[in-house]
Amino acid sequence: MKPKLATQPTVRWSRLRPLPQSAIVNDAFLVIQSIRPQDAGTYVSTVQNVVGTVEKRVSLFVRAKPVITGGTESLTAALGSSASMACEAVGYPQPEISWYNMPRDYTVDKGMLEISRLYPGDQGTYVCQAQNDFGQNEKDNYYISVGGIVNSIFSVVLILF
Repeated sequence: MKPKLATQPTVRWSRLRPLPQSAIVNDAFLVIQSIRPQDAGTYVSTVQNVVGTVEKRVSLFVRAKPVITGGTESLTAALGSSASMACEAVGYPQPEISWYNMPRDYTVDKGMLEISRLYPGDQGTYVCQAQNDFGQNEKDNYYISVGGIVNSIFSVVLILF
């Protein structure tokens, strides 16, 4: 067995959150088996001996296909009114959001489907698609229900002399 020298360093690995359960620290190496998106983050290696301490930060990015995490799954709005539905997704790189099954052109901004004026044909099921370099994911349970007409209210004042 090799004797330890007084200057042989000790190495510790850490991060702001606990290390992943699958992490194995072997001498100076950190091995993460079965890596997942939540394992991404900044890891810190601290090396210490009698001479001093050195700390090195390493950023880990986990590339992953998109997962749709939520949004506005259904809404009811009046005929003639405006409506918007959100689709939220995670992945790395950040996924682009698209909407499908739309009966006409709408505005899509940062994952939000925006309809400025609802018509009867707008009622139905919409598909949110999230896509990045590693794949795509879609969810087809977004539903818009179009209700009764929204009338503009006009006040008429008659002044009789």
